[in-house]
Amino acid sequence: MAFFQALIPPPGAGGLREEVEQARLLPESFTFSALIFGGVWLLFKRLWLAFILYALVWGGLVYLQRQIGFSFFAVMLSHTALAVFLGFEGQNLIARKLMRKGWRLVDVVEAPDLSSAERRFFERA
Repeated sequence: MAFFQALIPPPGAGGLREEVEQARLLPESFTFSALIFGGVWLLFKRLWLAFILYALVWGGLVYLQRQIGFSFFAVMLSHTALAVFLGFEGQNLIARKLMRKGWRLVDVVEAPDLSSAERRFFERA
């Protein structure tokens, strides 16, 4: 079973019903596309600050390889660690971005897939 975070938008004029209808469910799982595509995935998800940090770390590793003489293996291992981190924390980065915009975490739903999670969330709401 997977867990899904249910986030609703900031309070508006529409009331709680419209907020619940606009809910967004994010899986708390590993994101393979973030692992494979890294910075492009961050740009696609519009995570600008995370992309800038990712680019600085990536550029710093390249700089260390060329100027200080880090081995190619050490740099590749560091890039792999960075990609694995994005894979594990990608969905949390999206949730934090939404929370900074005023979205609220209202529920955590356990379900085998997204459609079942949506059904369970709307039944509770």
